Amino acid sequence: MATILVVDDNELVRSATRIVLESAGYNVEEIGDSGAVVGFVKDLRPELVLTDLVMPDPGGVDVIRDLRQAGYGGAIIAMSGGGGASGPTDLLDKAREMGADDCVSKPFHRSELCAKVAAVLERHAAQRTA
Repeated sequence: MATILVVDDNELVRSATRIVLESAGYNVEEIGDSGAVVGFVKDLRPELVLTDLVMPDPGGVDVIRDLRQAGYGGAIIAMSGGGGASGPTDLLDKAREMGADDCVSKPFHRSELCAKVAAVLERHAAQRTA
């Protein structure tokens, strides 16, 4: 099963997200230090990075940009509950511009998150075999 890296500065959110994704059969790693994500991804090589957008520097939009600039070709899903100039929609739009494959607003339902993860992983798998 795919390995997913959960990036969030809130330990409770990371833990809850881990439980949801592991119960869906994924291998899950988590990190709270957004500044260490690029190095961690190079070592772990996850199929998907699920990152919060509202974090201390660097924020999630910067994490996505940095991952793409570093050559990470795996899937990225951004998640946010707010914080942008126009609220969460503004941040989620910026995340897409930086290379996020999909976005989810927090709080999310377990079924919504699992469906988005499965769909993004399936799209990436199809692109690799095409």
